[in-house]
This record gives sequence, C-alpha cells and structure tokens, in this order.
Amino acid sequence: MKRTYLLFTVLVLLVGGVVATVASVADTPPENLNCSEKRLVIYGWTSKRQSMAELAAIAKWQDRVRSKLPGFDQWHQAFNRKMTCQIIKESSHYQCEVSAIPCHYNKS
Repeated sequence: MKRTYLLFTVLVLLVGGVVATVASVADTPPENLNCSEKRLVIYGWTSKRQSMAELAAIAKWQDRVRSKLPGFDQWHQAFNRKMTCQIIKESSHYQCEVSAIPCHYNKS
C-alpha cells in the first residue's frame, strides 16, 4: 500500500473516533444551560436562495419559542440543533426545517 493511503486511513480513523466521542457526550446539555423538555420542529418560509430559507426557518423557530417560552428563544443557545433544507422542484425554491430544544444560560 502507498504511504499516503495509510496516512489517510489513520487520519480518518482518528477523526471518526473523536466525532463518535463528542456525539456520545453531546446527548445531554451542559450544566450551565436550562433547557425545555420538548424539542420544537418548525418549517420555514420558502426562498429562491438557500441562505434566506435557512434564516427564515430560524426566525420562525425563534418566534414560536418566544411565544411559548420567553427567554428561551435564542437559536445559538438551543441544544441539539438540526437543520435540513430541500429544494421544491415545482418552484425551484428552498424550504428548511429546523429543530432544537430551547435553552437559556443559567444566571450564576
């Protein structure tokens, strides 16, 4: 085998091990976060540009959380955030779905 192939294989195994470790640790929020018990899933508005569809979905998620749980509406503080986007073939527009557990930092 070539030396570069062996180095690449070792690198992939190391990175895979780190990712698996981080994923297993990331099942619970950090202690400094106070989180809701339920995940909120929202579909955003459509847009011709994917970046705008992503922003629209996040803004809609924040609005919904703000109406139900004031103070928990910051997307960057949410736990276990996920976003998937798809293109709607009939219109060539993107639509994104976001989901996360609303959280806020504990005041200490």
